[in-house]
Amino acid sequence: MSDVTSMNGVIPLDPSEVLTKRELAERLKISVRSIENLHLPCLDMGHRLKRYVWSEVLEEIRKRRNGR
Repeated sequence: MSDVTSMNGVIPLDPSEVLTKRELAERLKISVRSIENLHLPCLDMGHRLKRYVWSEVLEEIRKRRNGR
């Protein structure tokens, strides 16, 4: 497990939880273009390099589904 430092401290991340746009699209069974259009939370690691934390994406989907 690796760690990412946030403003609130250290967040332990399981490498299998950090996904590329394509991997996330496969898990959600939607297109890569849909991932882009949904504007899901991601780690912006520089020019055109984004990674998605599975647990954060699921939380965002739950919030949207519940109207928050």
